[in-house]
Amino acid sequence: MARVWLSALVTIAFLLPSLALAWTCEETGSRRLGPNTIEACGVAEAETEEEARASAYGQAKREFEMICNDSANCRGRDFNVNPKRSTCSKGKKTYKCYRAIEFQILEAKKDKDSIFHDH
Repeated sequence: MARVWLSALVTIAFLLPSLALAWTCEETGSRRLGPNTIEACGVAEAETEEEARASAYGQAKREFEMICNDSANCRGRDFNVNPKRSTCSKGKKTYKCYRAIEFQILEAKKDKDSIFHDH
């Protein structure tokens, strides 16, 4: 009986973060996870799953850029990118994808070769 409970608890422990992330991107959008971490979400529809997934990734990056440019502790700083959950579903004619990316803001300033540029 103890093994059954232990197995159930381990399964729940692995599923809870994924369920929370799906809820975040499908229901509320982006959020700050701590003083130096932002989880940005993107959503996109396209004719193929590959196109929808890539476009959702781009939308998440643009979402982060907007948040970062408005945040004193992020603007002009380097950051690390940690891809998170991606969820796609097929509709009648298109695929719809939700994509989450976690950005960790670093102390170092961005250099001119950064993939994101201030506007």
